Amino acid sequence: MKLNRLSGLGQKRIEKLAGMGIFKLADLMVYFPGRYEWLETDLKNYHENSKNTFQLEVLIESVQQNPKFLQFQGSVDQVPIRIVFFHQSYRKQSILPNQTYRFQGKIQKWHNNLQMVNPILAKEITDERIFLPVYRLSSGITQTMFRRWIRQALKEESVYERDYSPFFGNEFGTHNEALRAIHFPETPSDLERARKRLAAEEAVQYQLAQVLTKQPDRSGIAHQEITLDSLIKQLPFQLTEGQTQSLTEIQKDMSSIHPMYRLLQGDVGSGKTVVAFLAMAVSVLSGHQAAYLAPTEVLANQVYKKAIPFFAQTEIPCVLVTGSTKKKVRTEINERIQSGESLVVFGTHALLSDSLAFGQLSLVVTDEQHRFGVAQRSKLQSKGPAVDVLAMSATPIPRTLALTLFGEMSLSMIHSLPAGRKPIRTYLIGPQKRKDAYGFLEREIEKGHRGFVVCPHIELGEEPEESDPMSIEKLEGEIRHDLLTHTSHTTLHGRMKKDAQDSAMEAFTSGKSPVLLSTTVIEVGIDVPEATVIFIESAERFGLAQLHQLRGRVGRSDRQSYCILICHSKSEKAIERMRVLVESQDGFEIAEKDLRLRGQGNLFGLEQHGTFGFTHLDLAIDLELWEDVRRSIAGMDEKTILSFTTYARRYLDNLKEVGEYDARYSR
Repeated sequence: MKLNRLSGLGQKRIEKLAGMGIFKLADLMVYFPGRYEWLETDLKNYHENSKNTFQLEVLIESVQQNPKFLQFQGSVDQVPIRIVFFHQSYRKQSILPNQTYRFQGKIQKWHNNLQMVNPILAKEITDERIFLPVYRLSSGITQTMFRRWIRQALKEESVYERDYSPFFGNEFGTHNEALRAIHFPETPSDLERARKRLAAEEAVQYQLAQVLTKQPDRSGIAHQEITLDSLIKQLPFQLTEGQTQSLTEIQKDMSSIHPMYRLLQGDVGSGKTVVAFLAMAVSVLSGHQAAYLAPTEVLANQVYKKAIPFFAQTEIPCVLVTGSTKKKVRTEINERIQSGESLVVFGTHALLSDSLAFGQLSLVVTDEQHRFGVAQRSKLQSKGPAVDVLAMSATPIPRTLALTLFGEMSLSMIHSLPAGRKPIRTYLIGPQKRKDAYGFLEREIEKGHRGFVVCPHIELGEEPEESDPMSIEKLEGEIRHDLLTHTSHTTLHGRMKKDAQDSAMEAFTSGKSPVLLSTTVIEVGIDVPEATVIFIESAERFGLAQLHQLRGRVGRSDRQSYCILICHSKSEKAIERMRVLVESQDGFEIAEKDLRLRGQGNLFGLEQHGTFGFTHLDLAIDLELWEDVRRSIAGMDEKTILSFTTYARRYLDNLKEVGEYDARYSR
């Protein structure tokens, strides 16, 4: 069913939804809440700092109208309250004096009077709930509108009910029940049961995808035992013990006839990229090709620029292929790659294109590998006869979880940082100290340093409140007019065009604009040694692992660096989480503490879910569920597993593109 069948949804709002990745009703139904809000029904629970939504029985006493708004004076248990509607004059026909109506909305104080602005009439609420879902929305789309559309979609769109009972039974209810309850739960237990059902489905989809795309046992390429001394000596630093040990393990795998399948884990700034470059040198100097797959164009460009001087001494050519590569240039590069020329290829998802064929691919390096779907990783591997795979991750994953998620991979870990790096001084402050903190940033800029300012969102919320997360749209005005009046800044986020992103990065790295205002697009791979300060606004909106990744954008030289976490929440739990970052520099220790903090789950804020690309599955609290699914799949024969291939579609991006398995899927 098309979106335009929904009431109140015109072309402009359809375009807004498209910007949120919503193109049809099915997309709408799986656009899940970011958190939930308690619906208050007693005016006695109101206080000036209350942000909850109220549903109240209001006795209407009088009405006043002017060209801009319609105002009803009323009372709740003899407490005066005004109901104000802007641009809704038609309400005068349906809301009459001396009648009682139920209204749902926020309560504000205006000139010492309580009022509700543009509330919902309870009779217009088709599905009343104690918990209200709160979604991440673009400006111009309100929570009220979006909830109404979700209700309509759940009512009108039929959802295919999959039988998951062979994997985890029926204890969590049906898929349709979970879908409805995750949007509009009646009780906390309903919400958790729905989350468990959808989490179990994700566990099935992910693990089936791993089974279905697993490369069969076969002989690989035994690379030559290349001496890398000359490349290592040209480095401006000595390899750490962890880098040396990891390189030894990788070279041993690559010289074997059995294909390598290794995960290289290392904390932020530990030097994984250099180890990957040395592995790629082994591949190319053995007469083959190596590919480096990056999750973003910003990262792919950065790594490519680092690779050119690194490989220059050995005269190994480097090429870059991204979605922005011009057609003529891409055609020339494709011809070189297909001819089997010995070279290293860097790129994004463009490397997965059917039009790009490798002539002698022997090694695939996947950076931040959990950001790619199982099928995406498998597809690049299938472009060679039996390629070696080196997956890398700077996201701190406790060893227990790493072995659970990537149990089929060998594991190398780099714990130590390069010599000369100073610990990053991390501070947690509230909004009242922001002005002073930005003054400190200006003083660092005066020393010739650079600084990052990170926001969780690009745009303001549809109904700006003090509790809303900071956005680039809001902060840009504050920086220009108040916080950094003497310092030039530039902006970078994922919605910008490629040329604009490149210009922003160039202005920042050159120092022309020494402050970069950004979203989490800079989370991985950005290496600017001059950057010594990172501000993270609304830090409570990020998970600890992500905060640690962001902190790793500074401290990449021998200069003292600083991370300022600006927490806008007064929640003791949020502050406790932030203090973990203040007290520890070790990403693996932070990840373990994060697991302990999250053991009880997070009912009303789902920001902790979504780890490793999951929406509902949280391995901190769902390990038992994960293992139950794993045991179920392990006990199935191949024919049974193949009958469930459609369940893996979420992670197998396009079943027909997995190549070797085409025949299997068509059975």
